[in-house]
Amino acid sequence: MREERELSEDEAESRQEIESLQTELEDLRERLADEVAEIGARWELALQNVETFTVAPRRSDVRVEVVGVAWIPVWVTQEAGGAVR
Repeated sequence: MREERELSEDEAESRQEIESLQTELEDLRERLADEVAEIGARWELALQNVETFTVAPRRSDVRVEVVGVAWIPVWVTQEAGGAVR
């Protein structure tokens, strides 16, 4: 009987701890959602001030350091049925 009472007390403590942790988790999720919304709002404001312009490269700005050629051999054959590969 005493063991049952101790188990009941342990169970009650465990349930309280679970409820406490669930409450803390919900608070953290709300805080995360608030912070994500705040970050999104800041970036939305920053994106409103974006300006696009074209920059033409100058010949002196372009440097070719490596040039390569790739070759893949291909054979065209005709089979007896007329199919071409």
